[in-house]
Order: sequence, then C-alpha cells, then structure tokens
Amino acid sequence: MSTGHMKIFIGCGAQKAGTSWLHRQLKRQPKFFASPKEFHVLNYHFYEDNAWILKRSHERLSRQFENSQPGPNAEFWEKRHAMLHNLQEYYQFFADNLSELQPHGLDITPEYCLLTSGVWQTVKAEFEDRGINSKVIFIMREPTCRLESGMRMTLGGKRSKVDPSNVDPNEMLLAEMKTLTKQKLSAYEKTVSALRGAFPEKDIFFGFYETMFEPSEITRLSHFIDGDPVLFKPDEMVNSRPRPFSYSREVIDQAKAQYAPIWEFVSNEFGFDLSHWEKAIHELQA
Repeated sequence: MSTGHMKIFIGCGAQKAGTSWLHRQLKRQPKFFASPKEFHVLNYHFYEDNAWILKRSHERLSRQFENSQPGPNAEFWEKRHAMLHNLQEYYQFFADNLSELQPHGLDITPEYCLLTSGVWQTVKAEFEDRGINSKVIFIMREPTCRLESGMRMTLGGKRSKVDPSNVDPNEMLLAEMKTLTKQKLSAYEKTVSALRGAFPEKDIFFGFYETMFEPSEITRLSHFIDGDPVLFKPDEMVNSRPRPFSYSREVIDQAKAQYAPIWEFVSNEFGFDLSHWEKAIHELQA
C-alpha cells in the first residue's frame, strides 16, 4: 500500500458536541475500518489523572468474558487493554488492520482535546513511521449547553444514583462551571493552538455542533474524510435525552460572562456566527 493511502482520523472532542453521532456516520463510510468509538489510550499515557481508564478497562474485559462465550467485541477489548500497557500496540493496531479496501482508521476520544502540541507531534510521527497519515477533527459547542447536556446524561444514566427531581439544576450547573476539569475541556483556544502546532491546516477539521448537521457542513466533512455525503444521516438521534430542566436568567447571564472569551475566540478565529450560540443558550432559560 502506498504511503498516504492509509489515514487515521482522530476526533478530539469536544465532549457532548455530537461526537457519538459523528462516530456512527463515519463508521457507515465503506473506507473506514470499524472499531468502537473511544480508545482512551493517548490520554492514559499522556495524562496524570488516568487511573480510572485502566479500572474501567478491567471492568469491560470482565463483562466480555463473564459468560461461557466471549462477547462480540472481546478480541478488540483485549487488544485495547494491551495498548494501555504498551503504547506501541495502539499504533500497530491500525497498521495491522487498515487495508486497501478499508484504509481509514478512527478513534474519537473527546478527552484528547487536552493533549499538548508536543504529544500530537509524537503521535503524528509514530503513525507516519507506519505509513499512516494523521488527520484530526475538533467539534466545538456553546460551553454552557455542552455542560448542561453532560448533566442530563449523568442524571439519566444507568449508574446514576441521583433522583433528578431532587436536583436544583441552577446550583448543579454553577457547580459544573466551577470544576477545573470542565473548565479545561472548554478551553477551545488551547486545543486549537495545540492542533495547529502539530498539523498543517489541511489535516485539521474544525466544526461546530450547532451547524454540523447542515448540508454544507456535511459536504465539507465528507470532503475532509474522502467520504460519501449521501451516507450521512443528519436527523439520526444518538445519545439524545429530554431536557427536564430550565435555568434562571441570572445563571445563564453568569455562564455567558464566564465563557465570553470563548465566544469571542470562535468569532474572531473562525468567523463563527454567534447567533447560533445565542439561540442555543436562550433555549436553556426558564
């Protein structure tokens, strides 16, 4: 296979910005080698706060082998577990599985948005050594709406021990806004800088959740991945949950003030029409 034919597309967020929908659309493209969405390998090896990744990997493997017959993805999760112990296994996994018929690999792990430019340069070089070109996709979303979507997912999840009827949504949203990790995940300017420090512009796709389902954006994304726009299903719902809460004007105004630098950044850097974010955040208000 000629160098440049094989590609790895790495999605690095943002969390709750349509990455599950994106993964499903790309898996539908015939050039993509299908694999589960989130590998969590790069953040395991390059973050300090990573113990939960190995713990969850052990749990997933246990579930795959808890019956007499291994689960349908048991082989993959065994290999992925090995990647946590040896990073070279991650790069080699794609080198072994990409082919002439399926030359595109995929790993969409939103936490990769925290990787530094130096780490991205290392990742890019490792794939290049195996004849694989790296491309990255970063989708941004209005930060308050992104946090609120994460709250709904947490409260509505199977493991949730919290009764939503006992929650003060305003207090919970304010608490989420103060969390250091959540603040880091909303620092879009740092992610953009890190990506541009490692990749040429042609190998980066920057998009926005609020417009990503529009035909023009699907066409642009299809061109980036060398895919077929007809196979995209913009109306397909993935991980969608009803919104049981509304928020006070005071809390929304506080959120807008906190995230004003991010609004300004996306407007200045990408010419993004902020009316999309105004509409989205307005829908959160009581």
